[in-house]
Amino acid sequence: MPQALIVMRWDARVGTETLAAYPADAELQDKTLMQIVSQHEYTGSAGFSTLMAGAINIASYYTGSDRAIYLILVLGTDEEPDTFEEGMLEAANQVVLNAETNLEKMLPAIFQRLSLFPKLTDEQRLGSIYNSNLKRMIINRLREDAIVSKSELSIWIKDQYKEAFLNVDNIVNDLIKRGICKITSIKGHAVDLLVLVHDLMILRIPPEYLIKDPVDRHLPDSLKSAYLTEVKNFFKTYKPNDEDNIKIVEEVLLDGAVYEVLDRKSVV
Repeated sequence: MPQALIVMRWDARVGTETLAAYPADAELQDKTLMQIVSQHEYTGSAGFSTLMAGAINIASYYTGSDRAIYLILVLGTDEEPDTFEEGMLEAANQVVLNAETNLEKMLPAIFQRLSLFPKLTDEQRLGSIYNSNLKRMIINRLREDAIVSKSELSIWIKDQYKEAFLNVDNIVNDLIKRGICKITSIKGHAVDLLVLVHDLMILRIPPEYLIKDPVDRHLPDSLKSAYLTEVKNFFKTYKPNDEDNIKIVEEVLLDGAVYEVLDRKSVV
């Protein structure tokens, strides 16, 4: 279980500056923070890195020189930092978007999501993709064009999403890893092409097991008729849309406690 999440900015004149932390009193020694900075400076670009500093196990994400923000996840000694890489990329984008406003308020939720990330099911990981504005933008573009050059996509999405730091390669690689798209090439063209091979769809369905026998599922008999009427009326007018789908992802799929209760296996 991760122990803390720290958001730090580095400036050559003033050194390290902690922007927010969860828990609020979490901190690392200046020596350790400088080790993290040096490790990322060695690569010279935005990206993920790991560090063992004495007994401290760390996963970190650097947003690049434009923002110079470091997202630092302090882990237990027996945890594998690499399993948090995908989650750190998403968290870094959220941090950048909120660095100047409500970062402290958002950090507990970001920490919770990161803590759960290595144990997410395939369904939850797909939900996490859908919940990413950046990845959803790419999928929507590919729905329209089916195929687009990687370089063109990079320019387009940076223009569309100017307020966030972007590591397009990592974003695209995650979509490829999840089987949403793939990279291909055409003879005679020296560009990589991104092709949509699978799509994502989220929708609500009637609660089959509850409808069959709601009383046996601990609903009071006096409420049975009203409950069945409510379900029927809801699905008469229900139409999937992004706003509702994102709500499902955030409040069900990516909320560990809720997901465990509502997972189909739990109600069979």
